[in-house]
Amino acid sequence: SVHGVSLSNDMFLRDLANYLVIDCIEEKSELSDHKKIPIRKLIEFFKAIRQARRLVKSGRYNYFYSVLSLSLLGSIKSLIMIYVVKTFSLNVKFITHFIFPSSFQLN
Repeated sequence: SVHGVSLSNDMFLRDLANYLVIDCIEEKSELSDHKKIPIRKLIEFFKAIRQARRLVKSGRYNYFYSVLSLSLLGSIKSLIMIYVVKTFSLNVKFITHFIFPSSFQLN
């Protein structure tokens, strides 16, 4: 799905691409799966972890960029991914920023 978060991430990654070579790992999900925990979402998450592990083990990476969700499940997924990356490469530096859950209102 395309929303404000994915658009801002895309802009940030395009800016970084001016200075760095970037490989993206995207966890694919359907908008219809929002607020559900179906097997399909778990499978996509584990595919993303497997891809991250394979890329980091190659030793070509100095940085890992991630969005850290403030929702409970999103935070857990982000922390698992960070743990996996750090396990396979102690030298990787992390670039993260926060996103707010869609239920959080700023007025």
